[in-house]
Amino acid sequence: ATAGEVTSAEVDVTVTEPVTVTEVVVTDWPKSVDQKTVIAVEDVKVTVSYSDGTSKVNINPESVSCDTAAVGTAKLIAAVGGVNSAEVDVTVNAVEPAKDTTVTKAIADISGTTSDGTKVSNMTMDSVISLVASDAGNNGKVYSSGAQWRFYQGDSGTLTINAAEGYVIKSFSLTFTVDKTGIPLYDGTAFNSGDTVAVNSLSSALITIGNSGTVNNGQVRITSITVVYCAA
Repeated sequence: ATAGEVTSAEVDVTVTEPVTVTEVVVTDWPKSVDQKTVIAVEDVKVTVSYSDGTSKVNINPESVSCDTAAVGTAKLIAAVGGVNSAEVDVTVNAVEPAKDTTVTKAIADISGTTSDGTKVSNMTMDSVISLVASDAGNNGKVYSSGAQWRFYQGDSGTLTINAAEGYVIKSFSLTFTVDKTGIPLYDGTAFNSGDTVAVNSLSSALITIGNSGTVNNGQVRITSITVVYCAA
């Protein structure tokens, strides 16, 4: 061809249709779960068929949805390729309420000493519940041969009841006497010896020392503690 001359030729063009998902089948899934269990894509297997005749067997889907809030039967939807999904039933079981455990300890049994005036900052009631006395001044000293744990208003005394990870405190009760009109407070509210004080399922409870009179040097002398707790 000479310069400026236009030629043409026939060219065969093959148009390839995009490969799409034609079917999704759920092959393995949690058939029975506890209430409010979150089912993840890693928990589900699907077999996927494609428009080109190929398939992938027992792979994780791209997304999973399953509302397990209500007891009964829930629908699990496993999706691949966005709009392609399969649906199966899941049985949702009610979760048993956590059982309460009550532990009661006399200070004499957990102070670890019979020497009056010894400061004991930490005591252990069991494998879950521990006690911590603030360090300032005379707080946390034991008397009556280790049977009485003292906390002082003038030294900003506090007692913290702690639950181990995975547990919460439901309530507590202290057996105590007072001196100089001291009084223990939880969440700003005074309580008496033997009262059951609700904690509303928290992992710790902080007890401070106040006064039922007009002075500010009250004492609280604890001889035993009861704590009710459960799994979180």
